[in-house]
This record gives sequence, C-alpha cells and structure tokens, in this order.
Amino acid sequence: MNSVHGVPQPGGNSDPATCTDCHSSDSNPHNVVRVLEPEASTYPKNIAQTCAKCHDDPKLMDKYGIVEKVYDSYMRSYHGKAIKLSPDNATIQQLNTATCVNCHGSHNIKATSDPAAPVAGMDNLLRTCQICHSGAGPEFVKGFLGHKAVNSDFLPQVYWTGTSFYIFSRAMLAGGVLIVATSIGLRGVPRIIRKVKRRKKGE
Repeated sequence: MNSVHGVPQPGGNSDPATCTDCHSSDSNPHNVVRVLEPEASTYPKNIAQTCAKCHDDPKLMDKYGIVEKVYDSYMRSYHGKAIKLSPDNATIQQLNTATCVNCHGSHNIKATSDPAAPVAGMDNLLRTCQICHSGAGPEFVKGFLGHKAVNSDFLPQVYWTGTSFYIFSRAMLAGGVLIVATSIGLRGVPRIIRKVKRRKKGE
C-alpha cells in the first residue's frame, strides 16, 4: 500500500496495477499461478510482458507523463535480450539476468523521483547494480541511460555513432550482395548465350 501502485488506490484511482494485474495474466483472481511456475505472469521470463500490460500502453503512459518507452528499451538492453533468448523451459537458475523487479522492486516499487527508490540517484543505482555486479563502481553506473532513448539532442555522440554504424554495416552488406549477384550474373551470361544458340540451331 506504500508503493507507487498502492498509494493512489484508496483515492479511487484504478489505473495503477493491483495484485491480480501482476499475478494473473488476465487480471483474474481465479487465474493466479504460483510465482515459480514457468507459465506464471510473475515468472522471470514473463515479468517484462507483465509490466508491459500498463507500461507499454501509450495512452496510459501519456496520462502520467511517462514518455520513456520502458518495455522497448528494456528488450533492447543486454538483460532484455538475455531473457528473450533464454529457452521457454529455462529454470530460475538459468534466468539469472535482471528483470524489471530486480531493479525497481516488486511489492514496494517507488517512483523514480522518490529518494528511497533503488534507481534514484547514482548512489542508490550503484547499490542496486552491485546486487548482481559485485565489482561495480561509480564508473559502472555513469554509462547507464535508464529507459531514455538517445537522439541527436540527448547524448548525440552515442546517437551518431550508432547511426553511422547502422548505415555503414547496411552499406557493406548491400555491397557484398551486389558483388555476389553480379558475379553470379556475369558467369551466367555465357550459359544463356549458349542456350540461345542451341535453340536457334534446333530450329
């Protein structure tokens, strides 16, 4: 009840998640599955999709001024990719990468602006990262972008480096395909000529 989801509930705000929104895939109290069951909405492999029920809803997020695409940015991250690429029958031990609840908490989630939030400020963030990354120091968290997407205004050097690499890699790939296609095509021309001559002779 003291979490960012619980505080608005007594006032009649039904937008924030309740117990069943997280513990049931369809928010049905009769469809709650034990947390450690792979099909549970609270199983590590399913956590991001569970949070995305609200946090990937543009209309709902706009209502609260949350502009970051939290689900998309998480799935682009190393942690998100590790979860996505893990087998469907992965055990808890195999799913040893951070999900939303590892960083933000579960029943006690605080707003990111709350000084008590585990991701508020560099000191709290470092302590949170050190839970998994025991050797992490202040430099480790300085490169953390949160859920913000880089663009030409926010961290332009990162944005333009990524954009340049994207264009360069596509150009190299296209060039390789063109060389192979041209090579195959040029080798195929004499064969086509020979076939045409044979047909003419046959006529």
